[in-house]
Amino acid sequence: MEKESLFIAVGNQKGGVGKTTYTVLLSSYLHYQMGLRVLVVDCDAPQ
Repeated sequence: MEKESLFIAVGNQKGGVGKTTYTVLLSSYLHYQMGLRVLVVDCDAPQ
């Protein structure tokens, strides 16, 4: 059986709203509680 990929994007135009913190918590939950393999890519275009 072939596995399907799931893509989740977390974004906001304003800085300092906790995007990275939320992303780490979400990815930890998906991995440790649901047993999924997770890849996190954190990009900051202006910098």
